Amino acid sequence: MWRQLLECRQVGTKGREESSDLLSQVPGVDFEETFAPVGRLISLRLLLSLVGTLDLVVRQIDVEGAYLNGSLDVDLYLAFPSGLAPKNANANCLRLHKTIYGLKQSGRAWWFELSSALEKIGFSRCSADWGMYVLKNKQGSPVAFLLAYVDDILIATRTATEADGLVKQLASFWKITDLGPVAHILGIRVDRKRDLKQVRISQTAYIESITKGLPLQKNYGGKHAPLPTAGLPFSPAEPVDAVNPAFRQRYQELVGKILWLAVCTRPDVSFAAGFLGRFCHAPTQQHYDLGLRVVYHLFQTRHLSLLLGGHPQPALRRSIELPFVAYVDADWAGDHLTRRSTTGYAIFMFSGLVSWCSRRQRTVSASTMEAEYVATAEAVREVVWLRKLYMELCCLPRLLPTRFQVDNQSAIRLAHNPVAHGQAKHIAVKHHIIRERIADETVTLHHVRTEHQYADILTKPLAGPRHTAYSKALGLFDPTRPPRSRM
Repeated sequence: MWRQLLECRQVGTKGREESSDLLSQVPGVDFEETFAPVGRLISLRLLLSLVGTLDLVVRQIDVEGAYLNGSLDVDLYLAFPSGLAPKNANANCLRLHKTIYGLKQSGRAWWFELSSALEKIGFSRCSADWGMYVLKNKQGSPVAFLLAYVDDILIATRTATEADGLVKQLASFWKITDLGPVAHILGIRVDRKRDLKQVRISQTAYIESITKGLPLQKNYGGKHAPLPTAGLPFSPAEPVDAVNPAFRQRYQELVGKILWLAVCTRPDVSFAAGFLGRFCHAPTQQHYDLGLRVVYHLFQTRHLSLLLGGHPQPALRRSIELPFVAYVDADWAGDHLTRRSTTGYAIFMFSGLVSWCSRRQRTVSASTMEAEYVATAEAVREVVWLRKLYMELCCLPRLLPTRFQVDNQSAIRLAHNPVAHGQAKHIAVKHHIIRERIADETVTLHHVRTEHQYADILTKPLAGPRHTAYSKALGLFDPTRPPRSRM
């Protein structure tokens, strides 16, 4: 079968493809699937929580030229790069035996290579997250955890000797760099307090880098809260076609940087990131100024770290079979343009925040009860996944029910019984997962006073003092100051 030659404009010293891409690859001929799983950020925080609470040894390694190790399942031919002369005068192309950087299927091929090697060592892939692996002993107990994010790999074991042995086994497959105890991964700084069984993650350097070149001024406000509590612009620019493309791109880049911080280490700006993201298609100058205000707030609080693992207060520690507690809230009809509500939930593991969400709901809720009920259903789905991943890693057959803290009594009653039929008969069936999970003892719902509802910060803008207090309740602390107790 005739195939078109793949162009290669320049190959780096390590064999990396340095051209923009290999444009001549034909879907269905030169490649099929391209999806390559990686460990999720939530899984990373969960693993670091286990590291802190169980006082594990964690090592980081980097696979050099990872994409050069994948095997090809199709025949691909490459034109000779400039500066490389063929040894055979009659040769006019090169046949690829391994993947190279730039091929569409390189990422997926590397994932297959990595999974195969880990299985030979004895690791099992977690069905809840294909980027997470666990190594068990003959008794079925976990002895090592591994998270893979492309070529960055974290290994957690009980002893340094076990970690050294696994690193040596991985080095037998590829050329790797042993980076020692994890300090930075995906741009996130990782610090440990082994005496407190804590891991602290932060992005101070990234925040400082994104502020360069931005006209940050104190008159933007935002020192104590990322968004004002009143006067938010809910309408996009009109007409949409009149928005300057360069201004739209600049705004989208700004929101993207805020969003990356919001999903990694800064839950306190999650609502702000979600709100600004609604106008990426048609921003106004007012939206851009609000984005600068959020960045100014991030710069003023750039030293904040998110605590994972054990909490310094013994009374707040969770047992191995009761690792999670969830706070769920909703802001009813908070979006003045669509009148949709905003879901916010915060899920703690060993008193450290591992998962959070601030998201506008997909449909309009007719009451606060419905808004809170829908928010709880979304949080239940997240907890079900977290419990599955945790049980796979820790090799536990079951967990005690996860406690949900909800501040709406009507939503709690509706979850237990089909009360208020007239106000609830239209609620989509998918949200009634709450009742099923209550029945099988996966979750339990409990009422919490509104002033102790920490997820409130994820549903709407709060005034400075309250925003600061709730940020601390979520586990954000300045490492230069001793952590204080929750509210």
